[in-house]
Amino acid sequence: MSKEIINPCPYCGGKAKLVGRKYRSVVCTNCRAHGPLTALRSKAIEDWNNLATGNDNKDKEINSNG
Repeated sequence: MSKEIINPCPYCGGKAKLVGRKYRSVVCTNCRAHGPLTALRSKAIEDWNNLATGNDNKDKEINSNG
């Protein structure tokens, strides 16, 4: 199994990591922005990377707690 690359946070440039077990999301370790929840690891990373690169064609939000 190859390791997927997780892009840096689009807001602060911080390191992002995959979190969760049943439902997955990618979260910035610096500003706490996070991508959408999904059941699939690869989908969580893909969604985050699309948001982080501006390639998201859907109206998805990244939430930030500050």
